[in-house]
Amino acid sequence: MARTKRIRRRTVTAGALVVMGSLVPGVAPEVAGAADGVGRPTSPYGTSVVIDGHGNGHGIGLSQYGALGYAIDHGWNSDQILAHYYGGTTAGSIANDVISVRLTDLDDRPTAVVGTSLTIPTAGVDPNPQAWKSVYVLPDTNLGARGAQVWAHPFLQLCPAPTDDLVAGGWTRLNDQGDIQALPVDVAAANETPTTAPTDLAALCEPDGTVRSYRGLLRATTGTANERRTVNVVPIESYLRGVVPSEMPAGWAGLGAGKGMEALEAQAVAARSYARLQSRYSYAQTCDTQSCQVYDGAARRPGPSGALTGEEEPNTDTAITATAGQVRLTSTGAVANTMFSSSSGGYTTPSVSPGFPAVLDEGDDVAQNPHYNWQATVPVSTIEQKWPTIGVLTQITVTERNGLGRDGGRVLSMAVIGNTGRVTITGDAFRIALGLKSNWFTVRGDQCSGRVEPTVTGVTVPTTALGMVPIAPVRVIDTRNGIGTTAIPLGGGCTLAFDPGTRPTGTAAAAIVITTTRADGNGFTTAYPCGGFRPEVSAVQILGGLDIPGTTVVPLGTSGQICIYSSVTTDVLIDVMGWLAPSGAAYTGTASPVRLLDTRQPVPTPRPAARTSTIVQVPSTGGVIPSTASINLTATGAAESGFVTAYPCDQAVSETSVVNFRAGVDIANHVFVDLDAQGRFCLWNSAPVHLIADLDGVFGPAAGSKQIRVQAPERVIDSRSGVGTTGVLRAGVVRELDLGAASGGVLAQFTIVDPGAAGFVTVYPCDDATRGGGTSAINAPRSTNVANVVLMRTDTEGRVCIVTTMTAHVLVDVIGRV
Repeated sequence: MARTKRIRRRTVTAGALVVMGSLVPGVAPEVAGAADGVGRPTSPYGTSVVIDGHGNGHGIGLSQYGALGYAIDHGWNSDQILAHYYGGTTAGSIANDVISVRLTDLDDRPTAVVGTSLTIPTAGVDPNPQAWKSVYVLPDTNLGARGAQVWAHPFLQLCPAPTDDLVAGGWTRLNDQGDIQALPVDVAAANETPTTAPTDLAALCEPDGTVRSYRGLLRATTGTANERRTVNVVPIESYLRGVVPSEMPAGWAGLGAGKGMEALEAQAVAARSYARLQSRYSYAQTCDTQSCQVYDGAARRPGPSGALTGEEEPNTDTAITATAGQVRLTSTGAVANTMFSSSSGGYTTPSVSPGFPAVLDEGDDVAQNPHYNWQATVPVSTIEQKWPTIGVLTQITVTERNGLGRDGGRVLSMAVIGNTGRVTITGDAFRIALGLKSNWFTVRGDQCSGRVEPTVTGVTVPTTALGMVPIAPVRVIDTRNGIGTTAIPLGGGCTLAFDPGTRPTGTAAAAIVITTTRADGNGFTTAYPCGGFRPEVSAVQILGGLDIPGTTVVPLGTSGQICIYSSVTTDVLIDVMGWLAPSGAAYTGTASPVRLLDTRQPVPTPRPAARTSTIVQVPSTGGVIPSTASINLTATGAAESGFVTAYPCDQAVSETSVVNFRAGVDIANHVFVDLDAQGRFCLWNSAPVHLIADLDGVFGPAAGSKQIRVQAPERVIDSRSGVGTTGVLRAGVVRELDLGAASGGVLAQFTIVDPGAAGFVTVYPCDDATRGGGTSAINAPRSTNVANVVLMRTDTEGRVCIVTTMTAHVLVDVIGRV
């Protein structure tokens, strides 16, 4: 039972894949450069988790603060309070029988009793009965498991130590000459009555030196496993005098102009009924701690001669007397198991046994209740120590609640997740492990670790024409090892704001590759200019266990920052591939995609070996060597996981990636790659894999080239809902897509949704007689969402055509026009 008075010492884009419905089983690929790295030094919650909760205790039956609230705020009497909390019960009565209470501080210790006049009622122990000042029941293993020596002192109240010389101290051995005295042995105050003052009661010497007085007798005994125990055998009405003030503050009687007494009377009835039903041990019915009901006896003092402090209170004595013998009865006439707790938080808990229905608890919000709402801050290190198999804490997720009250009610099931494991537990287990007040809570913490969406101040989408300023790929963000940010994952629902780096004057957008790795599950990222509203589009589709980069072009916010939002907790890597600025090179789209590389040809050709580079020559345009190539790159035929880096052939391999691949899956990603002085780029692969490179255009000072105007993402096609086109794409059937203004070219993200089979997608200008020349823009496994950026020429009416080798839906988000 919970209590409110005191506590005795007894006592939570492109190129990425999303599998429909569930995660793909297996281990995340080990991919250097893009997916390898150091472990997570800290949790996405920061150093601590903040938990908001309601109530204190299990919430079954009577709420002690709720009883107070109903008494002083609602004017209810004790019968109304009890009927409310214990639905289906009625009033009844019992006799003042004795109850036996295990005194847990004396577990496995000798029983030492002091008093003004003690007797030993156990037959045969005291051959010449007299009044003693001290009695000491000392285990004696030589006399058997249930044997004891019984010593007494006629003149002094003493609490002996096990090492004391009792004979020298004036003690008398009552069962002398080695006689075996079998337990139990009882000790009591002589001539005790219900009105005996605490000073004349039998008192127990506790291990810390406290001497605690009890009504009734004190018994030294053993359990069925021969465990040594000390038990108080006491009439139930006298027992309640030590229980009720320990469970409910006696001072409540004066609240509400005396109406608080009704709460004390309700507590007395609940405590009496609960005690009457107890049958916990072979040697005692109940115990004296919060596990049963808190029972502090009649009085205490700091030693045999110390000043007495009463545990019994006049107000609670009055409540006990006023309700003498009263209990709650079930419909069968049995005494009800009237469980109670400190505070329900506003709604009690349903229980099959004892069978009380859950009720709305409007009394619990009484002003005196400090537990109605509460907050706890728990160090992340504590959670990781409690469940060490999780590794570094990444997420605390509630999976089931009881549906009663705020926040969905009490937690029934939850998961504690880390980078090395997951533990599924009950809300009660979480509460007990962390010492929380109840299992009605929500976990908020600083899961974002300061990575929150910046204030919307408004952004100006660039209207000037922009060209590409290529650079060797530069990694500006890596949440795994702290490049550009704190070395912790980006939490689910959080936003990472970053400056992409030094750039030419007038730069309005950046071409970046976003890679998500070690994600907690399926989800998506969104890339947008900081200061603007986050658009309802995705930049990278996330699949837990896979590491697949995606390219996108993002306008810069007014502060020059880019924001990356993630719907799930994941590590994020960001590589800058180039800048879009007025000084940059204009774009020239090819008439149709041109295949520059296919390492599968001629057949058979072995895959490029691991950790080797393949040179790709980009043709000049009008005799002019371009500065940047716009390439759709596909990795296929891999036997193991790995990644590909694209870079100018006259420079060193950079620690970036443009495609992450795995065995058995064809993966494509769009890339803007800087060229060397001869118009070449190189592809370096970490593991054997075939590579396909399709050119859709170049940036350079060629005749007829055009610059790009970037824009906020605009969804122009959604075949699922009839935006721009209607109905699922059929295998082999060409679909015309009108992408808007006929500007000559478009920069857009294409997403293939729910493909009916593994296959690929070709996108080309509708006036291209070659129908894309057999190239692919997107490769997708069955039932897997895949996205990729496309930069390409449109026909004169602003259209592109799309054809798939499987059924699928298509989404198109325009992010720029040429």
